[in-house]
Amino acid sequence: MNKVILLVVMVLALTAASAQKTIDYNNPYFEFENVASIAEVTMDHLFEIDLSKLTYTKDTSGGTVRYYTLIPFYVNKKITGSNDFNFSMYYGPSWSILNSKKEALVYSFEKLRNEEGEIIGVRQLNGNLKTPVTTPGLYYIKLIVDKKPIEEDTTYIFVGRMQE
Repeated sequence: MNKVILLVVMVLALTAASAQKTIDYNNPYFEFENVASIAEVTMDHLFEIDLSKLTYTKDTSGGTVRYYTLIPFYVNKKITGSNDFNFSMYYGPSWSILNSKKEALVYSFEKLRNEEGEIIGVRQLNGNLKTPVTTPGLYYIKLIVDKKPIEEDTTYIFVGRMQE
């Protein structure tokens, strides 16, 4: 029985892994998702990103050397009423959400945990932003690393609008 369960889990994991979206590393951007609820978000809504394939800019402000990359996304519908902006990242680096002027919008976030209580990611809704993402237009996800990854380093990201 345990072998059957293990086999089913392995098949589901392989199927889910092949269904994820990837970005064009030469011209990266996120497609903004519009889903009815968080229950509808599946693995095929997540972008699988290998951090080692991104191009980074060196940042020496603040007295330490860090590297960042900006990945744009375009909000394609007004976010109002019971709808909410949602950014979720699993197994990822430091980050920020920026407006079209590349000003940081983040002031807090929620930790995502697995069944064992381990932190596996973060989530930000409009309530976690200094200025809510409600207006159609250009925004950015800024990914920040202490050193440029040289080996495969995968993170999974969802960015979109949903009803809560």
